[in-house]
Amino acid sequence: MIDSEGKRVVFRIADIGFSLAVDVLIETREADGVEIDKSTADLNRGLLGQILFRDAAVPLWDVRHLLDLPYADDDKVLVFVFGTDGVWAFLIEIVVGVVLAVDFQRCDVPVLLLTRDRQPFTSIDVWHNEPLVCFEPALVERFMVQV
Repeated sequence: MIDSEGKRVVFRIADIGFSLAVDVLIETREADGVEIDKSTADLNRGLLGQILFRDAAVPLWDVRHLLDLPYADDDKVLVFVFGTDGVWAFLIEIVVGVVLAVDFQRCDVPVLLLTRDRQPFTSIDVWHNEPLVCFEPALVERFMVQV
């Protein structure tokens, strides 16, 4: 088993970089051929439906919708994370890699960039002079419920 302490996954959605703590990541896999049960979809909230994960249905959320990012067919990787109410999934373009947390510089999001009453992120990681949005599943979940 890989030692995950102090590591973050770097990934991209709409050419925006994100970082995610490895300890909340369960798995990534290719999205090709995955069937989405759209009977529970609520596109106004960004819920695409449910998909099977280890023989259980889990919600599939549209992070592009939640972050007001443009729609594209570039999202080819499913990411499964631990949330406060269980496992859920979302789509990304690409996993860049796993990086040691010490290679990042953590910063609060500047107030001028917080353009809404509520945001699904509060911090950024700077990595190789690139700001990455800190993706925190528990915070994103609270945002999804409020949308």
